[in-house]
Amino acid sequence: MLSISIGAASGIGTPVVDNKATQYTFGIGGGLLAAGLGLLTLTGGHSTELTHPRNLLADVWSEKPASDVFPPSVWYLLTEPAFSNGGQTSLAHNARRRWEHYGQLAQPNSPKGKQLAALLFGTDGQYSTDQLTVRANVLNELQSAVRLLNQELQGLLLALNKVVR
Repeated sequence: MLSISIGAASGIGTPVVDNKATQYTFGIGGGLLAAGLGLLTLTGGHSTELTHPRNLLADVWSEKPASDVFPPSVWYLLTEPAFSNGGQTSLAHNARRRWEHYGQLAQPNSPKGKQLAALLFGTDGQYSTDQLTVRANVLNELQSAVRLLNQELQGLLLALNKVVR
């Protein structure tokens, strides 16, 4: 925000000043300062507090028999192996395995992996930009699984409507 304000002040102030040397100093100095602050924003090690007391990811990670955050019907579909492609393991189990093996939580038993798992599947924490990206990716993957179930249920409803008519 400060970078934008300095850039705007520099852009507005430059033509207002009558002296050419002052104009150049004002324009170039303001531009460099705004660019420097913008670069710090992009490269800084910023973090933010995120609270998620109803953490959808926690129940999937722990593979609980019953969920406190998912509706029972959705949790049943996510945890019943019959609803997955192979029918051997549940969608929730498959999601956890993908998180463990394909990058989001690579090396979950390492100290760094355990720390990330505690952050992602806990109720709150201080997230870096990279950790927020991992959280978003994991949530997107879970969302995809739920949307796929929704499509399957829509197909079932259409088939049932055809039978009833």
